[in-house]
Amino acid sequence: MIINPNIYLKASKRFKIACSCDYCGQNFERTKNNIERSHIFLEKDSCNNKECISKKKKEIFKKTYPEIFDGKADI
Repeated sequence: MIINPNIYLKASKRFKIACSCDYCGQNFERTKNNIERSHIFLEKDSCNNKECISKKKKEIFKKTYPEIFDGKADI
């Protein structure tokens, strides 16, 4: 989640923006370019914690391939 959306709209691609992890709540900074690339498949932000990255990857997989994931498999 972007902490201040007004700064995000006015920022250049390399400007660092304060974000909050949607999985653990930790605050971190990321460039606008990285935010835009990470929001292509899922509009959630994850910090550099391995558990949070894993959770985001699972959600992207479920959203991208719903026919493969039936809700019973443990990915």
